[in-house]
Amino acid sequence: MELMIVARKIVPKLQLEHGLSVDRVYTGSFMTSLDMAGLLPQLLAISLFLL
Repeated sequence: MELMIVARKIVPKLQLEHGLSVDRVYTGSFMTSLDMAGLLPQLLAISLFLL
């Protein structure tokens, strides 16, 4: 649930303040660590040529 809260805050900020287009958002525990607290947002820039 916390990851969705962060995603809802980050996506509009990227779009409005930085002019980025967000096409897909994946949230979940894709890689976990027992002793690690927090989260790590990651961005991937792809050109239309690669799609």
